[in-house]
Amino acid sequence: MADATVGKVCPKCSYIRTAHETAPDWQCPGCGVAYAKAGGAAASASATAPQGYAPARSAAPSGPIEAVIAALKGYVDFAGRATRTEYWWYLLFWFIAVGATGAIKETLGSVVVLALLLPSLTVGIRRLHDIGKSGWWVLIGFVPLIGPLILLYFAVQPSEGDNDYGPAPA
Repeated sequence: MADATVGKVCPKCSYIRTAHETAPDWQCPGCGVAYAKAGGAAASASATAPQGYAPARSAAPSGPIEAVIAALKGYVDFAGRATRTEYWWYLLFWFIAVGATGAIKETLGSVVVLALLLPSLTVGIRRLHDIGKSGWWVLIGFVPLIGPLILLYFAVQPSEGDNDYGPAPA
């Protein structure tokens, strides 16, 4: 193994590589996530992400069910990006789920809001990453009147190409 990969930290599970690893230099031995190949001539253009990027997900969701599942699966994944499609389908799911359960019983609606709080926050932060903004911009939503309008403006923006938060979704 090249000395350049010793001490490399996985962006997903924080596993630190040792000199005795048998996994390829572009794959985490701890969780198996594929990240950028080690530099030099050995790095090909087909690497999943350039050095320093968050691990890329397999592909952008293709439909509403896939988008909601992708958002719920990434409920603790603040890194990476969420496309407009994933974000808006998830938001529609959120409104339907909260509205339906709230209509049945108000307490049940509150439980669903709490259960979907973290996935909503992470998909919103990943959406901000998709347009090249820091996830900390989500805090502007607490500014009365203008804050939610700014977040709405950010949410409708088209995806940016490759940026600091990862390659453009496929």
